[in-house]
Amino acid sequence: MDKPSFIKKAFRRFVNVTLDGLFIPRKIAFNGTRWSLRVPQLRPPRYNLFFVGATNRPQVLDEAVTRPGRFGRTIVFRMPTRDARKDIADLYFNKKAHDPDLDTPSRRDEFARITDGYSPAMIEQALSLALMYAFEDGRSYFAWHDLREAMGNIESGLAEPVEYSERDKVAVARHELGHAVASRFFEPEKSSVRLSIRMRSGSLGHHYNIEKEEQFVHFRSQTAGRLRGGLGALAAERVFYGENSSGVSMDLIQCTSLACHMVGVWGMGPDPMDPGLSRKAANIGEYLISRVEEIGSSPLGPGSVNGAVLHGSSRRVVAQVMGAAFIDDWRLMYANREAIDLAAEALMAQGELVGDEVDGVLESVGLRPPDSSTPYPEDALLIPPPRDEDEERERVRMLDSA
Repeated sequence: MDKPSFIKKAFRRFVNVTLDGLFIPRKIAFNGTRWSLRVPQLRPPRYNLFFVGATNRPQVLDEAVTRPGRFGRTIVFRMPTRDARKDIADLYFNKKAHDPDLDTPSRRDEFARITDGYSPAMIEQALSLALMYAFEDGRSYFAWHDLREAMGNIESGLAEPVEYSERDKVAVARHELGHAVASRFFEPEKSSVRLSIRMRSGSLGHHYNIEKEEQFVHFRSQTAGRLRGGLGALAAERVFYGENSSGVSMDLIQCTSLACHMVGVWGMGPDPMDPGLSRKAANIGEYLISRVEEIGSSPLGPGSVNGAVLHGSSRRVVAQVMGAAFIDDWRLMYANREAIDLAAEALMAQGELVGDEVDGVLESVGLRPPDSSTPYPEDALLIPPPRDEDEERERVRMLDSA
């Protein structure tokens, strides 16, 4: 019996006993009507209570709340699938004035494809924003370009009204195309959704791709392809400029974390390469490991998977995995220098490419895989380790005697 019920029962008993002690009758009757002078007996309710709760953070709920008999059943609502997004789009398109071209099956399929990860509320917001942009332009209905702009603002924030210099514009275009080209060759199960050189939320550009079909199991080859997609921009800058910019910082942080998980969590091991090339890859990879992940994650701290891997014997394997990805990217970018610059011209003219437009540009410039004539990047410039004092004295003695 819980505490409130016990208190009520005790109070009822106390009142009835007190009234009995005062010799007050239990009932009185008058003119055929009876009234009870005692607190009535508690009876269980004749109805059931059904409690429903909702949260987007179930992991923080206390076990006392989620155990059977309380909130014992959990129902998960996932983001809508592609077919579901198409149905949701039909509902909201019918409520807003739009270009009839958006009603064609191909356009609806494309909209459902590129809205991967959108909730119903986000789809409605995209259409509402698109209609608002059309009104600002003096039109009574929105078109595809309004919808593209609205989706970009929802995904990455409002485009900032800045003008790049010609040098910066070319550099950003080559950087983002490095991601897009690497993804096209090394992530065949994915397709590009957005390729942009417009500044949004402080980012100078943006490349975003999604899986063609929803997958729940990812093998090493797919994860290695994702790693190459992340390092593609760095490789492109090294090919075109012989050096890289500061814009690769987040790429290196994410790729370092991914390589650490490949080696230290998922047991995927190093890339299969001959010993000489493997040593070259490991030396290059040593310079690609982000120190943000290494220093920011102490191996003794809670949940510091990356720090534990990088401070242990697996560090060299992580370096080899990252270096191998860079070598593949570098050779791909080197073989497609002219094609990348052709694509950069189209990207700079548009500022932003969405959906099929990205694939259309990449298909039109004649990209090709590297072949046996494609060179390899130069070896990493390794700094000699500090000499032991005895070794240094012996070296000086031999120089003097010579």
